[in-house]
Amino acid sequence: MGNDLPTELSTASIEEALNVRHAEWFKRAHTETSVRCALFLDGLDEVLRRSRPFINTLEFFLQRHWTSLARVVVACRRAAWSPNWITTPPVQLAAYHADDLDREEYAQILREPADRQAFFQQCEALGISALLDTPFDGFYLAQEFRAGRPLSRSRRACLSKRITEALRGRTVDRQDGDAPSVDTLRFLARQLACVGSFTQWSFTFILVHKTPSWYPDSKRSQRCQSRNTLSL
Repeated sequence: MGNDLPTELSTASIEEALNVRHAEWFKRAHTETSVRCALFLDGLDEVLRRSRPFINTLEFFLQRHWTSLARVVVACRRAAWSPNWITTPPVQLAAYHADDLDREEYAQILREPADRQAFFQQCEALGISALLDTPFDGFYLAQEFRAGRPLSRSRRACLSKRITEALRGRTVDRQDGDAPSVDTLRFLARQLACVGSFTQWSFTFILVHKTPSWYPDSKRSQRCQSRNTLSL
């Protein structure tokens, strides 16, 4: 939905986007046949960044066409979803998580049962056992445990540590001493996250630390400036 919907978000815009994108199959499905269709909508979180009230528009759209729909699947990032959405009869969607983990799946990282049990017990003692439900956090913690490194005490601390590691990069990339400090990169990352989260524009972000050797002439610079480019 994020790339297919127009700027003006409405029930009519959803119908129009479906018909334009799919050669009016949606229109034909509920006007020319009694066979109900399955509707798969991806990228809800991208649309909500532009308009938070859009969730009400989507619910109204589903209610309007509910009798023509055999099944509805809406994909949304977990952090952007509220369990209170789309729960009014007859349109009641159940939330499913495709990235949930069972404890057995940790055997691919911690092969010995005793190691897995010790890992689970340590996470429980630290109060971070909820992080084991998703591979993004859980597998990272398991790899840290296997390497003998101390585990973070919260999801925020875990994410902060991972950001620091990503910004630090490889040792070979920092040996010349010209790379910005991690603190500088963390500050810039926060600024870019704010711009990306709270604006409706798509930007190309360029961090100019020094004049790049691949900037041969001014024409390349002019081409960059012709787009939505934010230089820091």
